[in-house]
Amino acid sequence: MAESEVVIVGETWETTENSLYEEKKGAVVDKIQKREEELAEKREKRRLEKEKTSAEDETSDFFATTFRKEKSAIEKLLDESDSTAKDGLSDHFDVITAAMQKLQKFVTDSTSFLPSYDVRQAQETIGNLQAALTEKREQLIPKKKFAFKKKKEGVKEPKKKATKVATEVKPGVQVASVVQIECGFADKDSQTLTLQPREIENQDVSLARLTNCTVKLYGTAGTVHISNVSSCRIFTGPVSRSIFVDDCKDTVLVIACQQLRVHHTLDTSFYLHVTSRGIIEDSTRLLFAPYNWAYPDMGEHYKKAGLDKDRNTWDDIDDFNWLASDAHSPNWAVMNEEDRVSSWEP
Repeated sequence: MAESEVVIVGETWETTENSLYEEKKGAVVDKIQKREEELAEKREKRRLEKEKTSAEDETSDFFATTFRKEKSAIEKLLDESDSTAKDGLSDHFDVITAAMQKLQKFVTDSTSFLPSYDVRQAQETIGNLQAALTEKREQLIPKKKFAFKKKKEGVKEPKKKATKVATEVKPGVQVASVVQIECGFADKDSQTLTLQPREIENQDVSLARLTNCTVKLYGTAGTVHISNVSSCRIFTGPVSRSIFVDDCKDTVLVIACQQLRVHHTLDTSFYLHVTSRGIIEDSTRLLFAPYNWAYPDMGEHYKKAGLDKDRNTWDDIDDFNWLASDAHSPNWAVMNEEDRVSSWEP
């Protein structure tokens, strides 16, 4: 009976030993299999990253090549302006403007994969092209620069969209006023100022040294410059190129454009439609909300300006003074919805 029991105990011990061996073997196999899966996953990840990098490089190369080609074509058109017949200059400049709008849209559509530096360089190049176009247009289709007239006592001057530049007054000499004709308003206080579509179409509009004013620009201006403005409300229709803001404070800007550049501005709210990254510099306490002004024919003006109504990057702002990529700039913020004005008068 004892021998039988010993045999049984020996078989049990052998069975247990085999079971432990199988368990260890299975654990080793599982570990090896898991390691192989991890290595395979890493290889696949490296392969995908390599493909992605290659695709991005190819896309960036395509952007650079296309941008240079379109830029060269615009520069060639600008050079041909001097030899264009005078009665064809207007159409010629319209062609250049359309080409620049196309180039701006190409840059805007490429911002999702381009480095910020490349976007900035492209925008600066477009800005330089625009400046060259404006200079060439003014050179070949000059506007009336100055108008002289004698000021009569007791006669009120008619309203002009112009800037009056006072001359030095000397005793015994009759005063002459010099009126510089321009598109826009300057040196106004506590007034409501408007410009209609026919007055600003594809024009460079200047708003300077305004205080407590409400300004409404209906239609498709080419470019809008806003400088030295305080406690104002400014509304624009779709601007076909850029809006430049400088030295602005305590103001509300309800604006739509391809490109926005803001400098030296504080305590200002933007209700914005922009199709590229808005850029701010040396500015603080800025609030942003989506554009919400409306007036009759605005849809047609969007088309005329070449502005994509369905693309609005109003909350994608690049602060040139904030270099940290892992933290939000303290100089601007999205306006709380409860603080936004829901609608404006046309």
